[in-house]
Parts: sequence; structure tokens; C-alpha cells
Amino acid sequence: MSGPHRAELAKRWTREIINTSYVPMARQDLEAFLADRLDELATAMTGGDASADLAAGVGERMVGIHLTNTTAVARTLRLLAAELPRLVAEAEPGRINAVLGALGAGYARRLRERTLAEQEVIKQAVLRARDAAEEALRASEARSRAVFVSSALGIAIAGLDGTIDEVNPSMEQIFDGVGTQLVGGTLFDLVDEDWLADLRTADAELAAGETERFQRDLRYTRPDGAHIWTQLSASLVRDARGEPGYQILLYEDIT
Repeated sequence: MSGPHRAELAKRWTREIINTSYVPMARQDLEAFLADRLDELATAMTGGDASADLAAGVGERMVGIHLTNTTAVARTLRLLAAELPRLVAEAEPGRINAVLGALGAGYARRLRERTLAEQEVIKQAVLRARDAAEEALRASEARSRAVFVSSALGIAIAGLDGTIDEVNPSMEQIFDGVGTQLVGGTLFDLVDEDWLADLRTADAELAAGETERFQRDLRYTRPDGAHIWTQLSASLVRDARGEPGYQILLYEDIT
């Protein structure tokens, strides 16, 4: 392949593919890269045992410099199919098809390997992120459970209807001996009649999502006639869609 023809074809090849993909090199560097590939293709056009490997290597190197848009290889094959026979006049008839076929096969193989490698990197990143999130969740749950169990405040988790699903030891201690089954009962069981209407109104607004929290001082009369005064702080917890999910009740004994 003559020098002027080689240089001109390298320029044309560059113009065809430079805008199809992001290539981290200057135009003149890309021209030099493609000129070297033309030398390899010219050698492959003359035959020999290594011809297929040489042509396939050109396709692989294209992927190696990030020419990964299939438009790049399509334009490459179209240009070379027209120009290589004129530039390598001594090539055997029909040799162009074998060379370009090997180039395309090398390109496709390397692109597939690259894609699989990138997919593996992404998969591993996702798995690491998932593991980190699960570990963070476990740590968060452990901290929350520790606070729940050891808090001096009475803590109850209740549904939107006020039914109590879980209580901590301090909650049991505050209401010890009242004759009320806390879990399965409601927060409305833990207030005297005079405070009940206001509590129902406040809790209904919370359950509907109209307010995020409320606080009330409440009195409960034990079966033995003793009064328990508590300050209730109720907070709404929303689900992933932002809808009301349940409520957390904090009781402080202010008797």
C-alpha cells in the first residue's frame, strides 16, 4: 500500500467514524492509529496463516479505543470494501470478503467480551450496594431495637386505628397493674373519659395524614382509684408511597 494512498484512506476512515463514538484521542492520533490498522489489513489481504488473526485484531482494537457504536463498524466495512481492493492490487480475488468478515467477527467478539465485563462490574457494584444497604439496615434496626428496649419512655407501635401492636418494657411499667392488656388494646383504653373525645379527634387527623404528630397530657384512672398522668407524643410513620402507615406513641409518666 503506497504511503499517500494509505494516509488519504486513514483520513477518510477517520472522518467516517470519529463522530460515532467517544474516542479518547485527538483526530491526528486517531488517523495514525487507523493508518497502522490499514497496514495490518494490507498484510492480511496478501494471504498467509495469520491473515484472519490480523484482520480480527483490527476489529478488536477498534473496540479497544471505544469505537463501540455499531455505526462505526458498519461504516468501516463499507469504506474498506470499496477501497482495499484498489490499495492492495496484488490481493487474491475474493480476499476482501474473508478479511472484512474476520474484522467484523473480531469486532463482535471483543464487543461482546467488553459488554459482559461491564455487566459483571455493574452486577458486582449492585451486589455490594445491596449488601451495604442490608448491613446498614441491620445496624439501624439493631440501634432502633436497643432504643426501643432501653428507653425510659413508654413506647408503643400502633396501627392507624389506634390498636397497639408492640410495647417496650417502660410502657408496661408505666401502666403496670391497670388491668388493661396493652398489646391488642388501643391507646383509647389508656385515657379517662374526659380526655377521650379530644384524643380521638387528634388521632383521627394523624391517621388521615392531616397532621404528622400531636402531643397531649392525659389522665388514666387505675382500677384501685389511683391516677396516672402521662404526656403522649404521637407521630405518624408513612410508607414508601408516602401514605400513612402506622403510628409511634411515646408515653412519659408525669404523674
